[in-house]
Amino acid sequence: MKFNDIKDLYEFIFKVEGKYIKLKNREIFTFKDELSLNFFKMSYTSLLKNFVYPIILFALLYLFCEAIKERYVSIYTSYAAKTTIRVHEGDSAVWLQENYDDTHWGLQLPKAPYFAWMRMRINLDSNQVAGRMLGLGLWAYTGSYDLYWDGVHIGSNGIPGIGSEEVPGQIDKIFSIPDSLLTVGQHLIAMRASQQFSKSLSTKPYVIIEEYEAQIKYLIIVAAFIHILTGVFLIISIYYFFIYFKSYRQIVFFIFAIICLLLFAGSFLHYFKFYYKYPYPFHLIRRISLEAIIMFLGISLSAYFLFLYKIKQSRIFLTVIAIVFAVSFLAFNPNGINQKSYLLYKEVVLISLMITIWALVKAKEYSRSSLYSLIAPFTILFFLELYFFNLMMYISFFIFIIFNLYTLSKTMGVQKKEREKYLIESNRLKLELLKKNIQPHFIMNTLASLISWVEEAPIIAVKFIEALAAEFRILVDIAEQDKIPVAKEIKLCESHLKVMSYRHEVDYQLKCIDLDPSLTIPPAIFLTLLENGITHNESEMNKIIFELQLEKSFDGMTYRFFSPSIVEYDDEPVKDGTGMKYIKARLRETFADAWSIESFKKNNGWEIKINLLR
Repeated sequence: MKFNDIKDLYEFIFKVEGKYIKLKNREIFTFKDELSLNFFKMSYTSLLKNFVYPIILFALLYLFCEAIKERYVSIYTSYAAKTTIRVHEGDSAVWLQENYDDTHWGLQLPKAPYFAWMRMRINLDSNQVAGRMLGLGLWAYTGSYDLYWDGVHIGSNGIPGIGSEEVPGQIDKIFSIPDSLLTVGQHLIAMRASQQFSKSLSTKPYVIIEEYEAQIKYLIIVAAFIHILTGVFLIISIYYFFIYFKSYRQIVFFIFAIICLLLFAGSFLHYFKFYYKYPYPFHLIRRISLEAIIMFLGISLSAYFLFLYKIKQSRIFLTVIAIVFAVSFLAFNPNGINQKSYLLYKEVVLISLMITIWALVKAKEYSRSSLYSLIAPFTILFFLELYFFNLMMYISFFIFIIFNLYTLSKTMGVQKKEREKYLIESNRLKLELLKKNIQPHFIMNTLASLISWVEEAPIIAVKFIEALAAEFRILVDIAEQDKIPVAKEIKLCESHLKVMSYRHEVDYQLKCIDLDPSLTIPPAIFLTLLENGITHNESEMNKIIFELQLEKSFDGMTYRFFSPSIVEYDDEPVKDGTGMKYIKARLRETFADAWSIESFKKNNGWEIKINLLR
């Protein structure tokens, strides 16, 4: 037997029947659940698309991470990680001397407020010294200090002191090392430092010795790059807010706009220090704000994927995820300058990845492109060190945004076709609605009733004509409108009930509960419900009261319509007739996917719920 490819061989050897896998017609394995069966049934082509391509993309991003580390390792390598910074609380001029023995000093900063000295020794070789102007960068230190190189004062950041005597310094600062002090061999860096105003922050500085120009150039390059990213995030956010409010009222567009807005806020807050050299006490406010942004970003990303995949009970899952993020935000208090942000970022990536892998196994639409979009954050999470975190987090989410722009463009294309289809259907049903209200047998029955009343009760005939004219007048007025005020819809319903009350000699009434007249709905929605209620009502009562109630909640609103004494239905919902098709078409045209409709038997009657989501 000849096999053209691996798939032919696969289908020859294995045969999947129901929940069994057979080898040459012999049962060798039984799947316990549908999830396992679906996973196995993926052909080698699906495995290639779902796993091999992501692995290739993962490998490319890994190489990118390694290149970034190799290129900027000299800029971002912390001397604090290579050498020992010794700390001693107090103040003494003796501690400035190079030959002072500091081996008995501690390695941890005292609890703030404190006044202390820090000393560290470094070695410079001939390559570092020859013809270069070196800069000494002190990063992420929350305090004020005087800085000394081999006992010579080379600069200050704020004014160290006790209590109110301290003038807070900046969180980051670069100092130029005089050429006269640059020699091959060992050097002493000493800091006379204090921290009086921020008890929650207590970290040693990151000490970077590199060419002064290179450090300044690095900051300029990062600032320019972040300008571009920040602008992209803001523009995309504004665009999708417009898309949501003006065109496609689908919740994923709104959540995506929020994600981009949070990324804009986070990137701006991370790097606005290039514009505002803030004193170190402000750093705690900035750090907490950034942690909160990452927490809300995680919740928004989870919501985005849950609604994109249309997962059932997504609100329950989202509530659990929000609690997880809130607990991490409130309970975890590390000493590191970015440790909590890094933890929250891990949770963001891993939770999003778990949701997407589950959706991929379930063959949910858009799950494959979403998996690709998460490879960049995942790669950067595990292959770049913490000191790359600030910048690379936004680069990874920029890649995420690009992939999801493609996903959402596909969604918009599908929605556009569906809206065109339902618009055609809606226009057809509009004509049917008008024809239904002026069709010959309706006019003939109405005229027959009118002739009888003109002869026997002229006053009733006049009222009947007024009610009929009012109904036709409103119908003609709203026929071409997409939405009308609830007040106008209720007025139309009341006119129709008057006409039908005269015709059937039954007192039809509509009881409105908590309605908001200023809200808008598609025209003739409630009228169609009333018509169905009257048509299918077999009660012989002289008075029938329909109920229409509005219930508002945090995520939308619900209209409840109750029609009493409908006896022809069982517990099963009725099939959609022209009226229900019209209602669904108009709701879909106006609210896209942000609606649902339910119908069920209740208290010797029938209730219909129209749910409208925000």
